[in-house]
Amino acid sequence: MTGQEPSNTDPPSAAMLAWSLAQVGVALLVAPVVRRALDRARVRRAVRVLGAGSMALYLWHMLPVLIVAAAFYLTGLAPEPRYGSAGWWALRVPWLLVLGSVLAGVVWALRPLERALASMDARVRPGAGIRGAAAWRIWAGLGVSVCALMYFAGHGFAYGGEFPVWPAVGLGVGTLCVAFRRRGEEGEGGDGGDHGGGAEDQGSGGAPRARRAMRAGRAGRDRGALEGAA
Repeated sequence: MTGQEPSNTDPPSAAMLAWSLAQVGVALLVAPVVRRALDRARVRRAVRVLGAGSMALYLWHMLPVLIVAAAFYLTGLAPEPRYGSAGWWALRVPWLLVLGSVLAGVVWALRPLERALASMDARVRPGAGIRGAAAWRIWAGLGVSVCALMYFAGHGFAYGGEFPVWPAVGLGVGTLCVAFRRRGEEGEGGDGGDHGGGAEDQGSGGAPRARRAMRAGRAGRDRGALEGAA
């Protein structure tokens, strides 16, 4: 806007592009080292645990800031040294430790909710064999939901001081269209899975059979070699 100082990302600049390319280069540089580290079972287990909570970390990482700020700054319990001073830097370590502790508690408390959402996703996920009106209903629901989310992303939840009712209704209707299943649609999805299984036997399923045949052939050759040696 006129008179507003530019930020790090607005307007975009060549420096921002260079920074992005530098991050990609660093990621490619350390990729071999990371792959070797992941060959260790203990490291893989730790990454699996962290990965399981990565979405919760992404969605809720600002909540600890609000909690700690309200608990310590609004009540006057935490000192407020001048920005950039030695006291300000000295407080960064306890500040990060407190935030990390609160974030760990938030992620742990949200684990039951994440498991419930995961089971719900498994129940409402449409099958590959859905055709006809059911498929059109799902596509229509996705379209309405995407339009509503685009409105919220561009205007927020209180544009002009009023809650946008119609986008909210559209998001709810679109979600119901995607999640709602009539009786028998599971069967359509299941039939699709059966047909997919048949195609798998002819197509991608041939790869496992080929691997099993190769292992059986190697085992036969090994037995033949042992008998010949005997």
